[in-house]
Amino acid sequence: MPLIKSSGDFVRGFVPPDYVVDGIFQRRFCYSITGKTGSGKTAVGLLLMAHMIVGRPLAGREVTKGTVLYLAGENPTDVQMRWLGLTQQMGIDPAAADVHFIDGVVPLSQKIEEIKKEVTNSKLELTAVFVDTCAAFFEGDDDNNNVQMGDYARLLRSLTELPGGPAVFVLCHPTKRAGDDDLIPKGGGAFLNEVDGNVGVRKDETLVAIAVQGKFRGPEFAPMHFELASVLHPLLRDSRGRSLPTVIARALDGAALAARDVASERDEDVLLRTIDKHPRKGYREVAKVMACSESRVYRLGKKLETQKLVKSERNGWVLTSAGEKALNAMESTASPLKHPPFPPPPCPVPTQVKQQ
Repeated sequence: MPLIKSSGDFVRGFVPPDYVVDGIFQRRFCYSITGKTGSGKTAVGLLLMAHMIVGRPLAGREVTKGTVLYLAGENPTDVQMRWLGLTQQMGIDPAAADVHFIDGVVPLSQKIEEIKKEVTNSKLELTAVFVDTCAAFFEGDDDNNNVQMGDYARLLRSLTELPGGPAVFVLCHPTKRAGDDDLIPKGGGAFLNEVDGNVGVRKDETLVAIAVQGKFRGPEFAPMHFELASVLHPLLRDSRGRSLPTVIARALDGAALAARDVASERDEDVLLRTIDKHPRKGYREVAKVMACSESRVYRLGKKLETQKLVKSERNGWVLTSAGEKALNAMESTASPLKHPPFPPPPCPVPTQVKQQ
């Protein structure tokens, strides 16, 4: 075959995109999903996997039904707990689910051929492979070395060659001190250059958003939003029989997201009124007055500080002149009806869920 092709021969080799999540993620592509520790990237990855094995739409987008392989390297026990909680919530039987796991870290450079052989012998046609996490399966000694990370990224990309031509999703940690607008995989530019796209995972309290950051081969997509929720499962108990909560993700549509925005703004308004009535009180005292969690009041207070509506004074909060104007504007348009009480945190102490 000649090295140089004609224009006709060249374009005849075009292969149409084969999406596993319509309009976003393609088969035979390798993606990084990058988020800080605790940002929800594992919860989002497991939710994406769950939708794939049942072919259920995600955030209004069609999802291809198929078999998934999940490499649980960083914390297999945590993945077990989350998977039990998620499958129960979604009505999926985990014993019959079309997903397969590698339990714990294995040296991929030595095991890749064995993995291919097992997949082939089991006649699996994979839709997707999840690697949790990039750091857990890295075999080098310097994750900032471009050569090592470039070689590692190509090794991970080789998973797209498994039977079925799966999309590969690698859960990654960002660079040190990364901001929410700079969620690039740790490991130098060589790793990012080798993947087909990077998706950043940002968290604000229990709200998680994923969006393109750095690069993406294919059309960019509007941010997708998820809510983190704490749930229980009958099997999740400690040695004394006490229930153990686990965290899962749920997709939010536009209406649910708008409702959260309205509720958040209402909560800020209630806090503004409370600070006006109880100035110079610390967030712990304010939380008692409002019968709300201290952490939620603290986060809402910081938002009001960012908006320059309140400021810290004598270890407590007081309204700024802008805050007083905002409060006066609210009162002038307020209904004569009594303001609703401050709602509980989005994810209170989890309640027992009936087993499916």
